[in-house]
Amino acid sequence: MISKNLLIVSAAALALAGCSGKEKRTSLVDKIKARNELYCSGSQGVPGLSRPDEKGVWRGFDSDICRAIAAAILGDSKKVRFVPLNAAQRLPAVQTGEIDVLSRTSTLTFTRDMTIRFVSTTLYDGDVIITRKADGIDEPGKLAGRTVCMQGGGSLVEGALNELEEKYKFQMKRVYF
Repeated sequence: MISKNLLIVSAAALALAGCSGKEKRTSLVDKIKARNELYCSGSQGVPGLSRPDEKGVWRGFDSDICRAIAAAILGDSKKVRFVPLNAAQRLPAVQTGEIDVLSRTSTLTFTRDMTIRFVSTTLYDGDVIITRKADGIDEPGKLAGRTVCMQGGGSLVEGALNELEEKYKFQMKRVYF
């Protein structure tokens, strides 16, 4: 009886061991090499960061990073397909594999870090609120009831405005572009 149970347990263990074997996964680099082109997205039309010039060639810091990655992987900086995406589209495009690399401003948050692999920071920036001098807004509290225009789809500016409203106990009207 013991040998029969031992045989059953051994057979089950072998069967399960066969199921737990690592399947061959194709790395992102292998996919890029097989396609012979890097799919990359940078800032959409931001001077100095990434936007097409008069001939349709993407220029700027983000675009140059895409070219450097293509050169490192494929040996040719021209083997890049630039995929223009707005702020709301950029992260889902990484998650679904629509693009291989995102080279643009994206705030690192705990939630994002759980689903996207962030690499070294390439650009540190900040946000400011610009007002007309004639409006006399020289402190955050004077923004109460004012209209604030901002780019939609980003978390950093939205979070900063929320903090201002909480700290100074007022509301601003937000207009997104």
